[in-house]
Amino acid sequence: MKKLINISFHAIFWLWNLTFLAIVYAGMLPLIGFVLILATLDGEIPVEFSLTFLALIAVPTVCTVIGARRLRKQPTELMRLFYGVEAPLFLLCLLRLFLLRELTPASNLILGTVLLSILAFSVELLRGYDERQQTIAWLQMVAHSLMLVIGIYVGLLLLFYALPAAATWIVAFLRFEWLGHLWYMAADGMSSGLWLTHLYLFCLLILSYFLFFVLSATWFGITLTCGGPSRRETG
Repeated sequence: MKKLINISFHAIFWLWNLTFLAIVYAGMLPLIGFVLILATLDGEIPVEFSLTFLALIAVPTVCTVIGARRLRKQPTELMRLFYGVEAPLFLLCLLRLFLLRELTPASNLILGTVLLSILAFSVELLRGYDERQQTIAWLQMVAHSLMLVIGIYVGLLLLFYALPAAATWIVAFLRFEWLGHLWYMAADGMSSGLWLTHLYLFCLLILSYFLFFVLSATWFGITLTCGGPSRRETG
């Protein structure tokens, strides 16, 4: 069972990174990348958008290199790198590039806090928790508190959308109308030669969502029943 879980971890990390790299290098870079950079040099577009686009390219590239060189034999750490660093950063870059055109002071504060939390998590992921140096340990504890606050804030914010969306999706799922749309997508993909891409993305999304929720529920159950790792160690 453990071997199967480790294989799933590797599959999700490397398949998603392959997808991200294909999107940015084969899709976004030739289509909008060069145009965006030229428009920035001409002064038509603010520099922030080009920097965000460069970050969008750098995130999957750097995470792929880190995963290949430092974490390829640690599947659990690969999952932490993907779900805790790469996916949030990639999503933030997409939101900044396509949705958040003008940033207010409040949105700057929120984005800065989220980026600081991701940075702190990245440092701890690569270096570990430093208990011997009290200053660094205190900084990491403050970063953990910041991550908790951001997690609660994002969770409460998404709760307003998650509950209505979940109710709508459950009703739509029980009607089984999605089977017709799925069949149409498959038939359209076969006729256009893209059915393998549709099947690949569908299976990858299902596997990622399933594993994410299973891991979250399992860890939450372990924390409730056993008191978490820290209480087990101190007890």
